Amino acid sequence: MNFDKSLFLFINHLPHNVLFDGIFLSLSAIGSLGAIWVILGLTFFFLEKKKDYHFFLTLFFSLVATFFLVDGFLKPLFARPRPDMAIMDSFSFPSGHAAAAFAAASILSFKKKKWRPFFYLLAILISFSRIYLGEHYPLDVVGGGIVGYVISGIFLRKCKNQSAKIKAYLKTQK
Repeated sequence: MNFDKSLFLFINHLPHNVLFDGIFLSLSAIGSLGAIWVILGLTFFFLEKKKDYHFFLTLFFSLVATFFLVDGFLKPLFARPRPDMAIMDSFSFPSGHAAAAFAAASILSFKKKKWRPFFYLLAILISFSRIYLGEHYPLDVVGGGIVGYVISGIFLRKCKNQSAKIKAYLKTQK
């Protein structure tokens, strides 16, 4: 825990100025409730010629599951105070922003492989913003990223299984 706090202090005490504060506040805001990920998912969905409803639903429901698991179960279970003790409305571990970011980045990367570096860079920057802004310790963000990645794996497996069943069913109907 001492390493986690020391790393938090190092990151949180990086130069704060109007430019950096604006960038990281914006990244944190677009990461709230997975908003940027839903927007990206919808954008790719509507740009597709052949609509993949299963894939978009996989993204959407993985974000919903991440939210309920992190905020409804894990945060109250661990009850770790946030670095800024004045924020008492929620706990710190794991980071919901990081969990949603890595769940969505993983799922979107599965569908849009060319965009993978962008998705993961965005997830890292959103997660980093939470430390920079003093909302989370580094281990909160790492824990959230792991939770999101695991949830995405579960949902991607489920999506692949459903797609295979649908394809098999459609073949029998010909």
